Amino acid sequence: MKRQAALRRHPLWARLLLWGSVTAIVACALLVVSARSDRMRRTDGVLHRAQSLLDRGRIEEAASVLSCLTQEQPNCARAHSALADIRSAQGREAQAMEQYRSLVELQPDNAQAYYDLVACALVLRQYDVAEEYLARRVREVPKDAYARRLIAFVYERRNRPDRALSQLQSLSDLSRPNAPATAHSVARIRGRLTRQHEEAGG
Repeated sequence: MKRQAALRRHPLWARLLLWGSVTAIVACALLVVSARSDRMRRTDGVLHRAQSLLDRGRIEEAASVLSCLTQEQPNCARAHSALADIRSAQGREAQAMEQYRSLVELQPDNAQAYYDLVACALVLRQYDVAEEYLARRVREVPKDAYARRLIAFVYERRNRPDRALSQLQSLSDLSRPNAPATAHSVARIRGRLTRQHEEAGG
């Protein structure tokens, strides 16, 4: 009642202006929602087309469709994921890795995207890239035992047994079922460190 009384005290033109502004805001919001829905429908249609091409064995055409979609909609995680999987299956690891990079940035909680990216990096022997993303994953999710196991492997490959040992020792507290395998890896790396110290002292 008070609100209605307050509105009556304003001139007619002021009330019309107020209601016109409210109507314009609602109309703009509806347009935004409608445009977003249309974009989602188009995206779903393109992804469905790519899947249909894959089902018929037309892999390169499907990859081309997905590549266009990632360029038109860089934030479409599903397109990056599908294109990365295709390139990885084709053995084109460098291209797959770039798509997995984009996927990790779009979905930082997607553990599988990290693992797939690292797998590509390991195939390409880009241990620096593997280390970068695994270290990031371990910082964000310290209890990710698989990431710790992978980064320990990378450290060992990069001749950093001390860091590998540190990761495996942390892993032994996180992954009880894999304790025997972890203990074996720890013993191996400790032996390697001992030999390095003996050679340095000799």
